[in-house]
Amino acid sequence: MRNESLYRQWQMLHTIYNNRLTGVSKRELAEIYEVSKKTVERDITNLSSVGFPIYDEIDAGRDNQVVYKIVQGYTIPEIKLSEMENYTMYVIFKMVSSWGGYLDGLAKNSFKKIFSQADSNFRNFVKKVSDAIIPTSTNTINFIDNYSQHLIDIIKAIYTYKKIKITYNSVYSASVKTHEISPLSLKFHNNNIYLAGYLKAKKQLLIFALNRIQALEILTSPQDPVNFNSEEFFDSSFGISQGQTFAVKLKFDKSVAQYVSERIWHQNQEMQRDKEDNLILDFQTKSMDETISFVLSFKDNVEVLEPEMLRERVIETLNKALNIYKNKK
Repeated sequence: MRNESLYRQWQMLHTIYNNRLTGVSKRELAEIYEVSKKTVERDITNLSSVGFPIYDEIDAGRDNQVVYKIVQGYTIPEIKLSEMENYTMYVIFKMVSSWGGYLDGLAKNSFKKIFSQADSNFRNFVKKVSDAIIPTSTNTINFIDNYSQHLIDIIKAIYTYKKIKITYNSVYSASVKTHEISPLSLKFHNNNIYLAGYLKAKKQLLIFALNRIQALEILTSPQDPVNFNSEEFFDSSFGISQGQTFAVKLKFDKSVAQYVSERIWHQNQEMQRDKEDNLILDFQTKSMDETISFVLSFKDNVEVLEPEMLRERVIETLNKALNIYKNKK
């Protein structure tokens, strides 16, 4: 809720600034942002307390309404990036190009504005290194035109605290269904963006892949109240999947121990070396299938020590793969 109020206050500031000649009445602001007049008063007080020169006056020409104005001649400071900040933004722009339809148009438009206002040094930098910074080109999503708008609408719904209605093509149920959900958080994973949302009809927190949303509508109804912490929700998983928490202990051969030790594989991981210089990795997760995929990605350089269920599932998966190749003539 705090992020919602901060964004609303920032929007109010710009509304007053854009109407600085005539001012904006308290009633108009309440109607625009669908809040009470008391909330408008509180927001204006907060803006004034951090230095924005907003004042109020009674406008006799508008039925003696309270009107908010900004001090004449005041200009909202422009955000200017330093040389290194421009370079950093360009590198980020190149790296996110693998997000394709989600951000491609938005990222390009944003970068065009930065590029048009930058000095010649930055322009020369871009020309020289444009082919030297290579984004991920594998395991990417085939995008369609409305993905970007879906992402924008979800972000809008999150910060305005509104529900959304989506038409969703589920891989697991192999069906297309319509859901009304409270959008709560977004996570980037495996070159896709995933939405965590509360589905009141099932009283569940569910995860939706954005590329499988076929249609999306922002509703006027407010989100359902739910106790949700995005960091705890996603950090407890090994990726996206959710389930019952279980402890994992893996032993990595010393040939890959240095590589494994240099990375954060899970937010609650613990590492230690054994007497043979192998690496022991401990963490707690909720994602059985994703943990299996992680283990298999290290081939014969890792052994599951705990839990026994994970060990059995890995053995089962390897046996199925072996049978596939055994049966080939």
